[in-house]
Parts: sequence; C-alpha cells; structure tokens
Amino acid sequence: MIAVILEPRISGMRASRVIRKLGFRRSHRVEARGYSGGIWVLWREELVSVHFLINHAQFIHMKVCTAWGSFLLTAIYGSPSASNRKYLWQNLEVLSSTTTEPWLLAGDFNATLCTSESTSQRRTPSCSMKEFQNTLLNAGLLDLGYSGPSYTWQRGRLKKRLDRAISNATANKANLYFGPQPPRG
Repeated sequence: MIAVILEPRISGMRASRVIRKLGFRRSHRVEARGYSGGIWVLWREELVSVHFLINHAQFIHMKVCTAWGSFLLTAIYGSPSASNRKYLWQNLEVLSSTTTEPWLLAGDFNATLCTSESTSQRRTPSCSMKEFQNTLLNAGLLDLGYSGPSYTWQRGRLKKRLDRAISNATANKANLYFGPQPPRG
C-alpha cells in the first residue's frame, strides 16, 4: 500500500509526527515551502518496496516493486505558477524518453487539459492548457479518466479538474489497475 499526500501545509517535525500517527513506518517527502507545495509518499514495507529515483519541488519519481511486478510512479504537485510548471513539463518529457517500464503519474497537476475541465467562461485553450496537452503528446502519456465529481478544485463559482492520473502505453498494455480498489471479477 502506498499513500501520497499533496500540499500538506506542514513540514519538519510536525510532518513526522502526523505521518507516525497515520500508522506508516516508512515515508519520504519533499517539504512544503510555507503553506505551498509539499509531497509526502507513505508506504507499508511489508506490501511494497519503494526506490526513490528523483526528488524535485514538483514531483517525486520512484520505482515500486510488489509481489505481482514493478512499475514507475511519479507523484505530482504542479506549481500554481504556469511559468514554474514549464519545468515540470520539461522533466516529464525527459523522463518519458528513457522510460520503458509501466509508468503511472498521479496528483495535482494544477493544469487543465481542455476547456470542459473548467467552469470558466473562456472557451479557447490557454497557453498553459496547450503546454500540458503537448507534454502528454510528446511524452506518449494518456489520461486515465475519472469516476466521481467532474471537478477537483473550487474557488467561489470557478471549478476545475486539476487532479488526475495518467500513464504510458506500457502501463495500459500491461493491464495494470491503478484505482482505489482492485476491480471485481
């Protein structure tokens, strides 16, 4: 079992205490900067082993090994700043060029892929939206869709889908299930 907590708003010793109270003996994190950012990865070592490959302010890239196989996992907290998010897009494209294993990327990308993912009156794609679309195209990544509410973020009347899971074609071909519960069969 792996849990990822994004934008926890605490760091240091307070974060360590909270993680212990959650019952996880193993954790790895990119610290929050004040009330912004932060990524925590928590896991139970009797179920999975996790090998951390890259720490970045906007993502943690890791290899996860389980009894049924291994895959790459990238936990994402995209910067709220479009100009800073460009570094995330660049890194994802570089990682994709060297990745042949099943790869899941999940988290808060702080970006929408199309105008229908926002209640904004704007009906033409923004530069930020186009950059996100181009990153997925260039990196060969596919949005995994969602179940549940259409929007994951709200401020006043404005709603957006900022949280998502995406994967590479290798993960799709491997028929891996990345969901909250295993499918019933």
